[in-house]
Amino acid sequence: GGLQGHMMVSMLANQAAMELLGEEHQRGSQMPNTDVDAALRRAEMHVREDGQKWVHDGREETSRSAHRLAEYMTARVPEKLREQLTEHRQARIDGTASRIGESMEAFRKGAVVLSVDQLVAVEEKLVQAGFSFLSQCA
Repeated sequence: GGLQGHMMVSMLANQAAMELLGEEHQRGSQMPNTDVDAALRRAEMHVREDGQKWVHDGREETSRSAHRLAEYMTARVPEKLREQLTEHRQARIDGTASRIGESMEAFRKGAVVLSVDQLVAVEEKLVQAGFSFLSQCA
């Protein structure tokens, strides 16, 4: 599966840390071990639920993540840096879509594996260029 090994451990640790810190902040004191264990089980459940969302609807989760990132960048990243990052991302998307388009023109069929952060934007560019998809595997 997609969420195994170090990625799953990292996600679980981050989720657990956020939940534990949130609960301790609400209480105003350190939690007893039994409560920590329960919080860790809840964190694991939340990580698994999030993983299932990505499996079932990668496009929607990609769009949602991109929207959250844009909001974060607007609120916290200086405008000049934000513009540079946006230009870099757009150049990456344009380059990827262009290379895929060239391959599709040359071979008439193809399979593409994209990183999740590029999925929606590259797919949109290819549709605009007139390509269609036989499979919606993502």
